[in-house]
Amino acid sequence: SGTERELGERGGAGLKEELGRRGLDTRGLKAELAERLQAALEAEDARRGPGDRPPRGH
Repeated sequence: SGTERELGERGGAGLKEELGRRGLDTRGLKAELAERLQAALEAEDARRGPGDRPPRGH
């Protein structure tokens, strides 16, 4: 998906920064960091109601 591509385009430092903001582990390979952040983003989306999500691409 577009989000996965965006995560892949982030450098390791950017991934670590986003994980750190969420209180998540910042250690590991770039692929592991991207997977961890993706899971966190999906969990955040799941906690929000459908009307609470901002429009994608805007």
